[in-house]
Amino acid sequence: MNRRMVLPVVLCVLVCLSIPAGAQLIMNPSSTCEQGGVELGPVLAYSEIGYTGKDDGVGDMDVERILTGVNGAWGLNDWFDLYVSLGFIANAEPDFSQGMKGDSGDGFLSGAGIRGVNYEDEYISVMSYAQLSFISEDYGEASETVTDETGPATVSTETSAEIFDVALGAIVKGYVADGVSVYGGLEFIPYTDGKVKSITRTEQNSTVGGSTEVSEDIERDLPVTLRVGANYELDRWSLRGEISLISETGIMIGAGFLF
Repeated sequence: MNRRMVLPVVLCVLVCLSIPAGAQLIMNPSSTCEQGGVELGPVLAYSEIGYTGKDDGVGDMDVERILTGVNGAWGLNDWFDLYVSLGFIANAEPDFSQGMKGDSGDGFLSGAGIRGVNYEDEYISVMSYAQLSFISEDYGEASETVTDETGPATVSTETSAEIFDVALGAIVKGYVADGVSVYGGLEFIPYTDGKVKSITRTEQNSTVGGSTEVSEDIERDLPVTLRVGANYELDRWSLRGEISLISETGIMIGAGFLF
């Protein structure tokens, strides 16, 4: 088999083997690490991703995230590498259209995948990638005071979410000047499985009542993301800027260092 056809085959295998588990991509989809090489780099990102409930309890859910992270890659050969991504979500702010409530919180992101070059000449490169990612977030506690015939009571709600995604993408990169390239492409999320959990407690007259726990399944609102970005490469390091649109709206800056 042609080595450049290995990645498309791997993409198909990952889809077939994906288990219930929204993708957020923080690695650079337009570069690969040379054989035996190691690449490390930081990233800073803001994004807003939409989800929808599979049942009637959540409705639509949009989450704004600000995160910092680091990517690491290891070159398998001259065409493909393996990578991991780790991120700390410093601010995660959900917006529920109905049902559940949440305040701003934090969380973490982890991801792993493979990326590679499918075609390359002196003007363009065609690249693809596949990623599994996991997001865990705690949206803090939201409180409100309600009044009934027995008097005022404080209702507190703690909400959290866990989301596992499979993402497949392809981009075209064009070389516009020495060390400068631009890229654009589409990312597909063929499978998302997430769960939002909410625990509600009531306190009245300094007495804590019982708690109610509700959980709902969620999935990505739209399964397609458009990614557009630019790279500046010099010797063993690079800088990158990227924007994302459609199912994910965001902006990202990052750097890479080759060892």
